[in-house]
Amino acid sequence: MRLARVKTAQGASDIVRVDGETLTSLSKGLAGLPGTMMELIAQWDNYREQAMALPESADYRADEVTFLAPIERPGKIFAIGLNYADHIAESE
Repeated sequence: MRLARVKTAQGASDIVRVDGETLTSLSKGLAGLPGTMMELIAQWDNYREQAMALPESADYRADEVTFLAPIERPGKIFAIGLNYADHIAESE
């Protein structure tokens, strides 16, 4: 299952399940859904089965929305330069 955060034509953001070119809104289909992707991830065990069971409803089409970063404001970003042989040698 693929999840995404999108901006609708009306300017609202929504968390959706991606079903090919159609997007099923989790917030429309699941009562009490957390408002952010981070909160949903933290509570995913409570919502996974319900999200999988939602019928494909085509609330939006992929070409009608703007895909947003999944996590609106990540706390930390980690990066390591192992893409060059010298960096790999230095890290050993």
